[in-house]
Amino acid sequence: VSAGLAQISDYYGNAVVGTSDATCTFGQPFSAPPIVLSALQSNANTALPDFLTASQYGVSASQFSCAIEVPDGETREPDPEVIGWVGVDPGSFTNNDLTLLASATPTVVTGWSDVPWYRAGFGSLFGAAPNLLASKQTRAGAEGGWVRFDGISATSALLAIDERDDGERTHASEQVGYLAASGTGILSAEGPVTYEIGAGAAAEHEFTIRHAGAPGNQTYYFRLFDTVTDTPITATSSYPSLATEGATLTFSISGLPAGTTTEGVATDVPTTATSVPFGSLTVSSSSIAAHRLAVSTNAPRGYQILLGKRDHLTNGRGGTIPVVAASNTDPLPWESACDLTAFTGCWGYHTGDDTLGGGSTRFFLDDTYAAFSLSPEEVVYSGAPVAGQESDVVYRLEVSPDQPPGRYESSLQYLIVPTF
Repeated sequence: VSAGLAQISDYYGNAVVGTSDATCTFGQPFSAPPIVLSALQSNANTALPDFLTASQYGVSASQFSCAIEVPDGETREPDPEVIGWVGVDPGSFTNNDLTLLASATPTVVTGWSDVPWYRAGFGSLFGAAPNLLASKQTRAGAEGGWVRFDGISATSALLAIDERDDGERTHASEQVGYLAASGTGILSAEGPVTYEIGAGAAAEHEFTIRHAGAPGNQTYYFRLFDTVTDTPITATSSYPSLATEGATLTFSISGLPAGTTTEGVATDVPTTATSVPFGSLTVSSSSIAAHRLAVSTNAPRGYQILLGKRDHLTNGRGGTIPVVAASNTDPLPWESACDLTAFTGCWGYHTGDDTLGGGSTRFFLDDTYAAFSLSPEEVVYSGAPVAGQESDVVYRLEVSPDQPPGRYESSLQYLIVPTF
């Protein structure tokens, strides 16, 4: 097993200019090309270009070509991102109560809309459906893409390459590498002995530690360990130790000026951090505003942001502007959610976080709106620590000629919930 990280500015795509590849090198060479699993570890490109993935091809025993993969038709050059990878020798093995299978398909895995999907077999190694990780090992398709699973069982799984939907989701044949694992535990490996210290001799060691999501307010100790007797070696003094920093969380809401383009719309109402002044409304014409949410936290399991209203949008004299006819769990296009033949008006929101908790992509499309609820509901999610992660929330309001006149007001609340 060999794992690594690299910040790269090289990128590949069929429309963006200046494409190139970086070289990602294994910390120790393999005897033959390994199975490589890779993914972006950072989020530097918070707007466009979207649908970025980690690209790799030409895997050898010592290295592979790596790049940021830009989707079909995208011309914007991406900012540098961090790519993480793990290389694993092909074959089946056990490690710390884990049963694992690392393998690669032939170069036959095609697109999400190409049927049938390719079925990768696991043999009789597993007694139940394993956990599955997979990455493309080739880059035959020019439109970007990532591996999708379906029908995972103890003996097989269906694989396909998905991509940004530009009217079609077919894809050229790719080779897919995967790691299937049953059980729970930590994957570990022992390397060859390259250093020895004789009896009675003294030695000094220097360690460099990088914090990468370790639990906060914890103390970790360094101790020598005798691998022959499987016991720690008693120290003549206290063991060296370090403590991880405590929990941190920074959350801010920023107003956006009128004319801001975000989530497929252009705002026409300026906002501040604490107000959304729609002003005088034009009948049968929607008004659009937005806020930008920014979060930094070292919470190992990320965070959620919830949005709710504290009261209805009323004019104080019995007049109320209804919410759109769509929910957070099932958002709808604006024209469907705000039917002015059925309502005197409507207001709703769209979140710019395409993937929420549980992998839900219900707000993936730009034209998806939900009603404000008195019970706060999820609008932003991350399953890992973040630094300066930004998400936009769009507010939209429209009234018909039948809406009673008046000064309408409501208040919204955001709740952020880190998970340590």
